[in-house]
Amino acid sequence: MSGVSGWSFEAYEERVGVGPGGVVDRRWLQVLAASTGGHAALRDLWRRLDETSPWSASRPAEPHDMVDAVLEALARQGLGLLSTRPPSRVDTNHLGEGGGEVAAPPRSERPIEDTWFEVRVVDELGQPIDNIALSLEAGGTHGLVTDGSGVARLDGVRAQQGYLTLDDLDALRDAVRPRWDVPREGEWLTDTLDHSYFELHGRRAIELALLSERPHTIVIQPWVIRARLIGLYFDTNKCFLLPSALASIKQIKGLYDEEPESALLVVGHTDTSGDPSYNDPLSLERAEATAAYLQDDVDAWLGWYGQDTPWEKRWGAREDGLMFDSLPDAEALEASGNPITAYQQARGLSVDGWVGPETRRQLIADYMAHDETTLPTEATITAHGCGESFPLPAADLPLIEQAIGIADDQAHRRVEIVFFDRGLGVQPPPSGTISPPGSTAYPEWMKRSLRTHDFSLGGTLRIRLFDHDARPMPGVDFVVDFGSEERRGVSNGSGDAVLQGRIPSVASCVVRYHRLEVRDEDEDDPLVYEFEQTVYLDADSSLNGDASRSRLLNLGYDLEAGLEDCVRRFESRHGLPDTGDPDEPTTALRLMQVHREREPATRDDDMVEYGGPPHD
Repeated sequence: MSGVSGWSFEAYEERVGVGPGGVVDRRWLQVLAASTGGHAALRDLWRRLDETSPWSASRPAEPHDMVDAVLEALARQGLGLLSTRPPSRVDTNHLGEGGGEVAAPPRSERPIEDTWFEVRVVDELGQPIDNIALSLEAGGTHGLVTDGSGVARLDGVRAQQGYLTLDDLDALRDAVRPRWDVPREGEWLTDTLDHSYFELHGRRAIELALLSERPHTIVIQPWVIRARLIGLYFDTNKCFLLPSALASIKQIKGLYDEEPESALLVVGHTDTSGDPSYNDPLSLERAEATAAYLQDDVDAWLGWYGQDTPWEKRWGAREDGLMFDSLPDAEALEASGNPITAYQQARGLSVDGWVGPETRRQLIADYMAHDETTLPTEATITAHGCGESFPLPAADLPLIEQAIGIADDQAHRRVEIVFFDRGLGVQPPPSGTISPPGSTAYPEWMKRSLRTHDFSLGGTLRIRLFDHDARPMPGVDFVVDFGSEERRGVSNGSGDAVLQGRIPSVASCVVRYHRLEVRDEDEDDPLVYEFEQTVYLDADSSLNGDASRSRLLNLGYDLEAGLEDCVRRFESRHGLPDTGDPDEPTTALRLMQVHREREPATRDDDMVEYGGPPHD
C-alpha cells in the first residue's frame, strides 16, 4: 500500500501494537501525524481504508483526528499497520509538556547514540505500584523492576523505540489486591497522551511500545462490567425466574462466554412496595434463584416447593405450569389428552399422571436445560441481596418506562450480574449476604463498572417497512435474517413486519422485503430486486449508550457523517437544546419516543437520503 512523501504501508490482519518495523501503535501514529510528509501519508492511507473520508489536501485534519480515524478504520476492517519507512525527524510539540524534537527510529545506515527509557506503573488513582517485574526489548532484552515510586528506568542503550511487557499478572494482582479490597476515595486518572490504561483481567500480558527519552505511565485499573436484567422477571413475592426472562439469561451466558476469566456476583433488588425486613431477604432469594438457574442447580429450586417455605413464597402448580408450557414439545404433549402422563412416558419416568417429586425434578431440569442458559461448571458465582436500599438512578426511570412500559417503582425490581476478574474475585468483598442502606460495597462496585449491558423483557419484534419515498409498504413478503435462522411473513396494514414469541439474542438482523424478479428473454436467470436493511435490535430493549446509536441508525441517520452531527440534526428537528450528546437525558428520552412512536405520515422525508429505506 503506497503512501505519499516517500512513505509506504502494509495492512495485515493483526491488532495494532508496536512501531516501525512492527505494528504501529497510537503513540507512534501521533508522532507520525506531526512529521513532515507523515500527516499526508496517513491521510492518503485513511482515504484508501475508508472512501468516505471528509479530509483532503485543502481540508487537512488535526493530528489527533487523523490518528483516531486511521485506528478506527483499521479496527473496522480487522487490520493492523506495518510501517516500512519512518520519517527522519519529527516534531512532537503537540504531545504536551516537554515537546520539542525526538529522533524517530533511525535507518540502519545512521549511527545510534546512547539513550534511555523510563516507565512508571500506578493504579487507577495514580498511586505507585512497586516491585513489579518488566521486560523491555530495546537493543536486546532487559529485565526491570519498579521501585517505590513505581518507576523502572533503563539507561545506556542504543535504540529509539522499545517494546515493554508485563506478563507476571499474578504478582500484579497480589500488589493491588489489598487496595482494591476496600472502597477507595479519589478521582480516577483521566486519559492523557503519556499514559496507557489497562484493566487487570485474564491472562493476556500487558504490552506496549515506548519511545526513548519519553517517560510513560502505565495505569492499572480494576476490570468490572455489569449486566442489568430490568423488568418483571419474577412474580410478586416470588423468586421463580419466569419464562420471559430466559432470553436475557441467554445473553448473560453469551457475555460470560466472551469473558470466561470472570467471577460473577448476582445482586438482587426489590421495589419499595414492602417493608425492608421482607424485601431484604426476598432480594437475596431472587439472586440465589438466578444463580441456581445459571448453574443448573435443581436441588436449590426444589427447596422452594417445601412446606417450610412461607405460603406466599412457595412454588406450586403455577410454576409447574409455566415450566411445562416452555418445553419445546409442550404442544405435542398437550395434544395427547393427558400431558403429564405423556411427559412422564417421553422422559422415561414412573407414570402416574401427577406432578410428584420425580416428575418435578425432571421438569426443573428440562426448564434449566434451555439452550445457552447454563454456565460452565468452573464458573464462580456469588449471590447477594440489596433489598430496596439501592434503587435505580432517577434519570434512568423515564427511559425504562418508555423502553419496557413498567411503572417507576416496578423498575427497581431487578437483578444485576457484576463480572469481576476471576483472579481477584469480588472486590471489595461484601460484608454479608445483604447490603443495608449506607453500605459502601455496592456503590464501589458500581463506581468500578466501566461498562454496563442492559437487558430488558420483550417478546415482540416490530420492523416498519418503507419504500424509498418513506411510504409504508403493507402486504409485502419479508424475510428477517438473524444469522442462525430466518423468519418469514407478510407485513400488516401499517407496513409492519411483526414477529412474536422467542426473538433470537443477536445485536442486529437483516430484513429483506418486496422481492421482485424481472425476467429477460435473453437471460437464463432473472434479475432480482429487493429492499434490504440492517436493523439494530438493542434500540428498544437495551438502555445502554449504544442503544441511542442504534435508534439513530434505525431512523435512517448515517453515523459515518459523525455521531455528534447526527444528534444535532435530531435535536434541531425536535426542538431540543443543541448538545450533540446522544446520552443527554432529554435527548435520549425523546429519541426513544420517536423511535417507538413515529407514524409514517410524520417522518422527515429528507432522512431517506441516509442509508436507503429507513425503519421505525
